[in-house]
Amino acid sequence: MTYNLFKPSLASNLELSPSESQAIVSSALVGGMVLGFVPGIIYDRFGYVTTLCYGGIFSCCGALLWFATLQDGGAKDDPTSLTLSLAFAMLSHGCRCMYLAGTCAALRALPPQYTGSVAALLAISVSLGYILLPLAWQSVFMPAPDDENFNPTTRLLANLKPVAHFFLFLAIIYAVATVLGLCLVPLLPAAKAAGRSLGASRRQKLKEPAAVAMFCFVALSMAFTYTYLTGGLAAASKRVHPPATPQERATVILWNGICGMASRFAHGFGADMLRGKCGFGEAGLYLSLCSSITFSIMGFLVLMYSESWKMATYLIGFSFGGMFSLFASAICMIFGKQEMGFWMGILFVILGVMHSVYGQLAVRVDTYTYYLIGCVAAAVSLSFFLALAWAKSERP
Repeated sequence: MTYNLFKPSLASNLELSPSESQAIVSSALVGGMVLGFVPGIIYDRFGYVTTLCYGGIFSCCGALLWFATLQDGGAKDDPTSLTLSLAFAMLSHGCRCMYLAGTCAALRALPPQYTGSVAALLAISVSLGYILLPLAWQSVFMPAPDDENFNPTTRLLANLKPVAHFFLFLAIIYAVATVLGLCLVPLLPAAKAAGRSLGASRRQKLKEPAAVAMFCFVALSMAFTYTYLTGGLAAASKRVHPPATPQERATVILWNGICGMASRFAHGFGADMLRGKCGFGEAGLYLSLCSSITFSIMGFLVLMYSESWKMATYLIGFSFGGMFSLFASAICMIFGKQEMGFWMGILFVILGVMHSVYGQLAVRVDTYTYYLIGCVAAAVSLSFFLALAWAKSERP
């Protein structure tokens, strides 16, 4: 999501078209989402250590490729959008592998009653990045208005050297995270690698209403919300008068991260309370998902009928925070712990494919129609989970 910090400056300095700029975002989703089945297979067959190391290598190499291609400041076709797309795909693929390794290891190691709370804590930890990275960008890498790297006329970066240094910083973070993750291996219980996959049982699982609802939720609501936060935010900030500055975008992304963290806490721990203490059982998780989806509908309605892009972003960020905190625990409950890696990978594939679809749709239709599609997609997902919650409450 930090791509929004420098997306307009990148497009300006490299003279990228809207489609080329969106293609870079989409490539990240190809690496991190469309190829999301790869870490799932690796984890189920080879375990935590292999998946973590595989992800660490890819994420570091992708970040270093960004640094190498932008360290001279960048110019038209230097680097090309294809090169940056490849680098972003590598980086995102590596990050997805590291995320999946950590999430599956934690959820498999702990009792089922703590699934929602553990998933929420993991999601909150991830959201720290959405807060700390914009702060680092603003305080360390973003040049001052009188700096030679800043263009006061366009209110954008004069060159892309700050972006290059930012990605070098990310490469160091990924390397340190990989080493720290390996240090945790002695604390994890031994886990058996999965043997041959049970194709018949997986096909049967796809026929269950909860599984169908989960697939629709990821393809419709979660993907559209994620598309806005990874690319649409920057576009929305440029449509207001006057357009937002890079500093304003960084501030909004920072507060968006805080909103997401608050939502991760509220929805993650709230789902466990509804399932346990309040006696809702599985319906508690579905109701929490309904709550998170409702906030995305509110955000897109704000974008449709006003220029309050900041308020809309906070609402959508709060929505995605809840979705993200409930995502892993929903997979665990619906599909079971033993094949979490496989199903999480498949759902990431769907998320990535639909992100690319929605991203390309954004440059082909008017903004009102685009946000209307987002509202309708969220409403469909909402109706599925409301129906499931009603069924579970009627027949516990």
